[in-house]
Amino acid sequence: MASLEAMEAHFDELLAALSGLSAPERAALLCGRAGDPGWPAPPGWAATLLALPPLSLGAAERRGLSALPSALSAAFPPTLAALCRAVAGASDGLGIDASAAPAAAEGGGEARRLAWRQREEKAEQLRALHAALEARLEGGRLRRVVDVGCGKGHATAALAAALQLPALGVDRDAKLLNAARQTYPHVSFEACDVLAPELSRCLRDGDLVLGLHPCGALGEAVVSTVAELNRGGERRVSLVMIPCCWHKQGTPLRPPLSARARRARLWLPHAALKKASMALDSSSSVDARRARHGLRELLARRGVDQASLDRREEMDGIKAAKAKRGLAVLAQEALAKRGLQPARAEEIAEIERDTAAEFERIRRLSLLEPLLGEYVELLGLLDRAMCLAELHKLSKLAVMLWDKHLVTGSVVLGPNRDILRQIPNSREGRPCGVTEQNGLNSFKDFKHLALCTSGSRESGEPEPELRPLRCKLACNSLALYR
Repeated sequence: MASLEAMEAHFDELLAALSGLSAPERAALLCGRAGDPGWPAPPGWAATLLALPPLSLGAAERRGLSALPSALSAAFPPTLAALCRAVAGASDGLGIDASAAPAAAEGGGEARRLAWRQREEKAEQLRALHAALEARLEGGRLRRVVDVGCGKGHATAALAAALQLPALGVDRDAKLLNAARQTYPHVSFEACDVLAPELSRCLRDGDLVLGLHPCGALGEAVVSTVAELNRGGERRVSLVMIPCCWHKQGTPLRPPLSARARRARLWLPHAALKKASMALDSSSSVDARRARHGLRELLARRGVDQASLDRREEMDGIKAAKAKRGLAVLAQEALAKRGLQPARAEEIAEIERDTAAEFERIRRLSLLEPLLGEYVELLGLLDRAMCLAELHKLSKLAVMLWDKHLVTGSVVLGPNRDILRQIPNSREGRPCGVTEQNGLNSFKDFKHLALCTSGSRESGEPEPELRPLRCKLACNSLALYR
């Protein structure tokens, strides 16, 4: 059971992993990047990463640094091993339960009809979300779905149809709301600034609040509002949240929400939060990262301002996917945007030769960045969960802390992008989405996501058992605990 005590224990272990560093040292570690002078600073960390053999390097890029057996042994510096243990322990310890995974499902007919209006990746997530809610939430206690940040209302209408409940979509963009009303006249929509105290007036007893990808401060506001309503006891409100973009806080630091995080003074800086959005599987991005590294050197030799290159602005105005096509293609567009002469083939070849060794060094050091991103996101997820759990009036509380390993009963999209397929558990295999069996190349945004539900517990009811539902999709993971 992922009780408040269990979450606090994982939270404390995560904090303890870096307790040997001073506050400035911790900040420098969490905010720094591979390629920054002297990063990472803790003794032995850089030497250990640079000494990794090619097989270990590839495995760490696919499954994460903490998945290497050597990461938990004497082969790693004690401080780095402690960080790996804490991250792996929190990821693995919060909610793995293979028996809870449901059979694959696509969702209801109307949900399928509405899916064409959305990007296929998001439609896949919604189908899994529908199945999760239908399988685990007690419909009798839910009276309405409230979609926060509903946009054009696609998710609002689809989820309402799947759960057979009335729906309310709230957003502060009047143009989007007008479009939503025209498309879905049977669904109610209301203007609301969720970052202000307005959200609470829109909510009623028995509401299920849906936060599908609320970025940064919006996610914090939704969690805080639900916590306050349940704390007052007048309205029982449930919450389902799949957060993203933790760094979009609007402030340099993310403030703590839970009492325990406040006592720990857990103010997470913007640069550290950006790591929480990094892909845990970096194996598919090696060529793109190599091209970007070469591009920075090329632009520096062409006289481009070094400060802008240090800020990683070499691809401003260029789609990130273009880097996958290699330095030659990337260079021509970057140079053209700056009004510079195209690069000759000899110049490209020279850049690739000159930067090869330095890129391999940075490639090894960069293994630490997704580990730190995982660390930061775990702290944020636990902080939000503890904020709700501290109410002591919960009938449901759930947090998904998805680790990068395959789990029995994980549901993944098959090669035809229309069916969901079950795959077996394998800690030694490649991450879900890059296996030969399912025909997918990678998870573009493979990362931790949370799906939280909360509401008051009836007097005399036992503590709830939290069971996970894991649906891994092409870009995101979902989980529901009951």
